[in-house]
Amino acid sequence: MTRLRVGIVGFGSIVELAHLPALRALAPRIAVEAVVDSSEERRKTATAMPEVRLVAASVDDFLRTAPSLDLVVSALPPDANGVTAGRLAAAGYTVLAEKPLAATAAEARQILGDAETAGRVSMVHNYFFRTDVQAAVAAVREGAIGAVRLTRLERPDGGHFVGSGIDPHWRRSAQRHGGCLRDNAYHWIYLAPALCHSEIDDATARVSSRRSDEVEDVGHAVLRHANGALTTVTTAWCAISARPVLEVHGETGSLRLLGDENACEINTGAGWTTLPGRVGVNSYEQMYRHLLDVGAGADERLSVQSGLRVLDVLDQLYAAASDHHGDGGPR
Repeated sequence: MTRLRVGIVGFGSIVELAHLPALRALAPRIAVEAVVDSSEERRKTATAMPEVRLVAASVDDFLRTAPSLDLVVSALPPDANGVTAGRLAAAGYTVLAEKPLAATAAEARQILGDAETAGRVSMVHNYFFRTDVQAAVAAVREGAIGAVRLTRLERPDGGHFVGSGIDPHWRRSAQRHGGCLRDNAYHWIYLAPALCHSEIDDATARVSSRRSDEVEDVGHAVLRHANGALTTVTTAWCAISARPVLEVHGETGSLRLLGDENACEINTGAGWTTLPGRVGVNSYEQMYRHLLDVGAGADERLSVQSGLRVLDVLDQLYAAASDHHGDGGPR
């Protein structure tokens, strides 16, 4: 049995709450052997993990030690994520990077450099492995609801995801390239082409913030697809009580996504029924299981090129929002 030796750079909340449980669920096929974090508190947490053999305070220390690993997860805020992923890839490591890589597509492309280095980087596009998404994408490809005309991906939250370590609220920081579009809408942007069975060819957005010196905490985007379908994406950090609306509407039917680990429902005019498919396994575990089976870099959905296309769309969205406000930056 092949055993995947994993290192993690950035041991924050998303790692502890999502990546680590998924990795542990796949033991002994996967083992976390190295952790890098600038926070002393987070390093203490990692040191207490019996499987971890190396704990470092910086990427420099990690690279000097040069541990033998099969995969390194880069889970840092976007102001540092792409730079770190690029350094690790240039040093010869296979990298799985959380999203997004950087503030803009141009910045990410510059950081990644040559094709060989970029080819060692894959993206954590875990929503592709949600049980409801997998069933919906399969139904769309099979023509179960006819040609898709409208997809609604609306999930306002009560607040931003709070991290851990030195800067738990970086998602609200303009300097660290936060904002609800870049943090939350990112997932729906990479899913939209699969759910509509067509690539995005245009995008526009409107955003709003609590204060002029903060990143946006409300964002609404409209994505136009090459086949004429539209996707609406609504995300926010101000909704105390909101029900997600995750729907795909075609010429002959509709799909309703019920969330990660849950099912997808279909209605073609005779009421809602549940589509067959796996449930009860979260997207991170399914993603890592898939990586074990096919290897990092073998899936276009997780490719760095896929991540760059999302950043291209986000560039369009922020430009449209800035043009509307006339102040040169997201609000």
